[in-house]
Amino acid sequence: MRRVMKSDAYWTTGHPDHAAAQRTVKAWHNRRYGTAPAALDAAGRMLPEAEPRLAAIRGTLPGLFTNDDIPPKATPAQENAQALDLLLRFARDALRSGDASGLPDAVDRGLGDLFPATPPGRPALWRQAVQDTINDLSRNDAAAAPLRDDGVIGPRTVASFGRTLTGAGPDRFVRRLAQNLGFA
Repeated sequence: MRRVMKSDAYWTTGHPDHAAAQRTVKAWHNRRYGTAPAALDAAGRMLPEAEPRLAAIRGTLPGLFTNDDIPPKATPAQENAQALDLLLRFARDALRSGDASGLPDAVDRGLGDLFPATPPGRPALWRQAVQDTINDLSRNDAAAAPLRDDGVIGPRTVASFGRTLTGAGPDRFVRRLAQNLGFA
């Protein structure tokens, strides 16, 4: 089969034996892999009854993944929960240590992939949601001036975040952030 697939007859359309070479390869492929579509589960992985067709290949290609090696794709709700969990862990650590300086990285790492790319010159929606959440929770704090909703998580936002964590706590902050993002 390799010889046929490497030949000019297989690759060159104008070759007199092109159609025969194409038919030969197609017949071999159908015998080897079958003609029915593979049965897939909800995550897009092949079901076990489709596995015998791949058994011959697995032995010849070392390192080929099996279906068990591929984790199921997370649903949007699971991705949202994972992002909020990452931010909750960061907020708890920031409250415990008193250092919230990693807020910009935590916000971008947790929420950045959940939203479409932001055009240059426009504020990122997820950063604005964090600023809105800080403003919402520090509304009754006379010492806290409201943050500008500019999508820039700078020193004022980080300092306000630290004060908000002390007053409201990490769990309340993340719950309100989920509401502001439309997750809850």
